[in-house]
Amino acid sequence: MNQHIDYATNNIKLNPSLLGIKDFKGMTPLHCAAMIGNTELCSLILTYNRSCINNKNDDGNTPLLLTIEALCTEGEESTAALLLSAGANLEAEIFSKLIDYAIDRDIVVYIRIAF
Repeated sequence: MNQHIDYATNNIKLNPSLLGIKDFKGMTPLHCAAMIGNTELCSLILTYNRSCINNKNDDGNTPLLLTIEALCTEGEESTAALLLSAGANLEAEIFSKLIDYAIDRDIVVYIRIAF
């Protein structure tokens, strides 16, 4: 995986504007990384472009909502925890899903980060 992160890092350094590009579904690179739970790549993206953290795709989903729906929510080092600590907005729908998952899995970190 480090080889892929190194490749991504080099490409982002050469052209950080790539992080704002959207695909045919309105997904940014952060949406894609969050959806698969790639915390390391999300962290890299946010290092170079924090402004994309609350972007919505064509379906109205933020990276945080996608990562929660993909169940990338386990532990303090999870993708969801990273996005929350980086300033992702906790809209009502996202907050409700986050609390449901936290209760279902007895995960305290989200409640602690949310408040």
